[in-house]
Amino acid sequence: RRVAQMLTTGIPALVKRIGLPWPVAGELTVLEVSSALLEGYAGFYSPDQRQITISEDLDPLTVVHEASHAWFNSALFTDRWIIEGLANEYAYETLTGLGVSVDGPRGKLTAVMRPSSVTPVFRSTIVRGRPRCAQKTSSRV
Repeated sequence: RRVAQMLTTGIPALVKRIGLPWPVAGELTVLEVSSALLEGYAGFYSPDQRQITISEDLDPLTVVHEASHAWFNSALFTDRWIIEGLANEYAYETLTGLGVSVDGPRGKLTAVMRPSSVTPVFRSTIVRGRPRCAQKTSSRV
């Protein structure tokens, strides 16, 4: 019920803040799983399945962050850093606009970022007038 309430108020607020209609056709499924099954993520959004998978923590920032991936996903950008950054910023702004307390000055971005064994090197470019990003990675020694 808590997640349904967060999404019932959070999605319309995201629509208003982003300025684009809700891009999910049909029902959105939310699956709550053990944190161990998320392999270090707090949650993730699957556009093909129209499903948010989240940990049992049910953190409001994570729930709204994952819903914002309906807009901010690999169809718009190729690099994860911009996708995650936009999702987190819009989730944070949406929740604070709704009066929901969120930890930290910009929420818990680290809660939705997976620890990695690679060091990302970012390069952004514009392709056909639209931001596109490419990421190179190198293994840590």
